[in-house]
Amino acid sequence: MPRTQTRHGDFTGKVKAVNTVEHANEVKERAATMTMATASIEAAKDEVIDLTAQKPAPEVESVGDVEVSAVTVEDDLVNFRVNTTMEQVTIGAGNHFDFVEGQQYRAPRWIYKHLDEKGVVFH
Repeated sequence: MPRTQTRHGDFTGKVKAVNTVEHANEVKERAATMTMATASIEAAKDEVIDLTAQKPAPEVESVGDVEVSAVTVEDDLVNFRVNTTMEQVTIGAGNHFDFVEGQQYRAPRWIYKHLDEKGVVFH
């Protein structure tokens, strides 16, 4: 059965008991602050980070009566989350990405497939 009173010579136990009573409000305030900080971090992970590169619109050319414009092919985009934090991941030539565990991302399907093959996508 644990003791409810500290021993006469237990200075550390007595100081702990006094500090617990004196600093109870500070501990509650700090716990509330940490709860709010954790909640804001979790809420930030629900925001989608768009990994698609914003390319400028192609210039329209005019040849006589015919208007010539470049054809743009859009990749189908996928929303996903990664299950581990990774920094400076190279996917394809010259494409470097940073990923944070649990963060939601929006990227072309080929990036999703590559990460899924490596086993780092939440399912």
